[in-house]
Amino acid sequence: MSQIDISGLPGKIQSNMPVNNEKNIKEDSSFENILTKSLKEVNSAQINANNAVNSLVAGKTENIHETMIQMQKASISFQMMMEVRNKLVDAYKEIIKMRG
Repeated sequence: MSQIDISGLPGKIQSNMPVNNEKNIKEDSSFENILTKSLKEVNSAQINANNAVNSLVAGKTENIHETMIQMQKASISFQMMMEVRNKLVDAYKEIIKMRG
């Protein structure tokens, strides 16, 4: 299986909180918060791509390259989100099998 570099994609899991505040780190790095933040970043990429396309179509901008880049960022981040979702569903199914 090949490895994929996701360092530049939206949804990158990092904590930008100060190291000296353990409570904030624990709250910020909970699975729910990480997942919510990632979903918001994917949604933001989709909105940015949609706005770029609308600006191009309306003639407000002529920079087709930037529009295509925004569309690709949105597409890749959405594909990544779907793969993570698929892995989570697979893991859940495996856990259910182990219980039975």
